[in-house]
Amino acid sequence: MRKQFIIFVRTVSTLLVTLQLVACGSSNSADRYEQLGRQAYKEHNYKQAVENFNKAIELNPKDCKAYTERGLAQAQLGNNISALKDLNQAVALNSKSSSVFAVRALIKLKSNDLNGACQDATAAISLDPKNAEAYGVRAAVNAKLGNFEAAQKDALGLEKNLAKKATGNNPFVNPLIDKIIQIQEDQETKAMATRKKLHEEEEQQQAQFMAEQERMQQQQMQLYQSQRRASEAEDALHQQEIDRYRLQYERLRNECQSSRNQGNNERAEYFRQQMDQAWHQMQQAGR
Repeated sequence: MRKQFIIFVRTVSTLLVTLQLVACGSSNSADRYEQLGRQAYKEHNYKQAVENFNKAIELNPKDCKAYTERGLAQAQLGNNISALKDLNQAVALNSKSSSVFAVRALIKLKSNDLNGACQDATAAISLDPKNAEAYGVRAAVNAKLGNFEAAQKDALGLEKNLAKKATGNNPFVNPLIDKIIQIQEDQETKAMATRKKLHEEEEQQQAQFMAEQERMQQQQMQLYQSQRRASEAEDALHQQEIDRYRLQYERLRNECQSSRNQGNNERAEYFRQQMDQAWHQMQQAGR
């Protein structure tokens, strides 16, 4: 599914066109500096672009297009705070411009303000349902949040609304498409790492369980051996007691027989009684 989404998003990216910003009013001199600023931007000379847009704004402080384009150049220089200030001013000058909201959404995305980026992108789409940049930003936000179904939906909506629009290579949005793909790949890499970690933890828990089982078995074996030794010791003591009574019985029997042979019946009777008692004790011990 990921590969299909990547192919689809790259196909959709060919539909994205260069920003068409709405001017809020400008003079001829300001227009000239704006054109110089755009040319410098196309040549990736963003510092020079900022300087030209500065002059355009000095000549026409109410030109929202100059603020917007200067914000884009500031963003390319990594000055996201300055870029956001320019876009806030542009929104204040023209709150009905879908393009201005779309660019501010892009700046907020670059600043990792995902909620703000999504809100501005949605506002841009409300003002112009065919705004390519707004769909691109919102798709990137959803992809970064892991909402790939919503990201695909935005891409599908983009294809539906811009199918008849002229194609072009948008220097602002094409990197955004790459970012969507990179975010998804990063998410999947993290998911794989998480699954691997969970698998390793499961194996570790299984090993610990097996070790614990083995330890318990060893303890049970030791207990069994201890009980067996105790039982053997008890049996040995028991046998010693039986042997003692047997020896006593044999001695008394010999004494009884000797007394009878001597004709001492009284003494023989005494030993006979002692023999009976010893026999009884031996029987009791043998049980």
